[in-house]
Amino acid sequence: MTALRLEASDVQVVCLEKPEEMPAFPWEIQQALEEGVEIHNSYGVKRILGKEGRVVAVELMHCLSVFDKEGKFNPTFDETKTTTIETDRLIVAIGQAPDVSWRTISQPEVSKSKLVDVNASKMETNIPGVFACGDIVNGATSIVEALVSGRQAAFAIDKYLGGIGIVEDRFAEVEKPKPWLGKMEKFAYKKAVKMPSLPVEKRKGNFYNVELGYDEEMAQEEANRCLRCDLRLSINPAPQPPEKWLPLNEENLTVVPETEGVYQLLNEKKETVYIKGTMNLRKELAQQIVTNSMAKYFIYEEAKMYTIRESELLQQYTKRHGKMPTQNIEIDEDLY
Repeated sequence: MTALRLEASDVQVVCLEKPEEMPAFPWEIQQALEEGVEIHNSYGVKRILGKEGRVVAVELMHCLSVFDKEGKFNPTFDETKTTTIETDRLIVAIGQAPDVSWRTISQPEVSKSKLVDVNASKMETNIPGVFACGDIVNGATSIVEALVSGRQAAFAIDKYLGGIGIVEDRFAEVEKPKPWLGKMEKFAYKKAVKMPSLPVEKRKGNFYNVELGYDEEMAQEEANRCLRCDLRLSINPAPQPPEKWLPLNEENLTVVPETEGVYQLLNEKKETVYIKGTMNLRKELAQQIVTNSMAKYFIYEEAKMYTIRESELLQQYTKRHGKMPTQNIEIDEDLY
């Protein structure tokens, strides 16, 4: 689009990715198409053709895939499927890298990827009092991540200079949100307000703003689509039902009757590891406290026909998980 604004007569983009894989926002792609940019998806450069010291054409080959099975950038091509585009100007846009030509031996250390190394917790380089943040540290990331990195560096610098490591960046008083906003009918169906844009014919040969911005009414309508995520910081979480299992300790055994029943033992992740029927629930659970290091929680239920109930619970567990509980398997192996 910049080339078009500099009065190029025809602009074509060659892109390795399929349309849905392109590393660009949909609105960016749509805007380029509106302005007349032609996009060749799933193609890569095979060779650049020249004549008398100038580029005259680019031969392309079909890109089968951009990433390998491990998700790493590793394009594969079908070199038998080619096409050629005639051109008199070639712009190569294959990524960005930091320029560290300013660095000398005494300056901040850089990694193999030519990024400046910092202490992650202090944002400080190998030179005391010299800090770094943003893309020169993390590589190409989002604007939000760059802002976060800058904020962390500001905190670190404040602390280095004797502060408490907190920089107040609020420039205006923020109203405390009301915990109840009321109900808005068909809120989920509210569509984004379309951004007014400069007509395509007025974009050529200049760098005027394409997005003209909302007027007051449009801004308020768009703002009404806000989910008010800030309210989660001032509203108590929804109460959860009490857990049915108890920590496996002497105190909790006092509520367990000395009668027939079935108990289940759970590990620290609250995953069932053992299901067992017994004639005396309290006595056997007391033994498990001493001998079973994996068991951290327990559930129990009284049952006169405890062997039948044990079998039912094991069947339910196996049907749900496709295997027996871990310690039931171990015991079966010991028996046989």
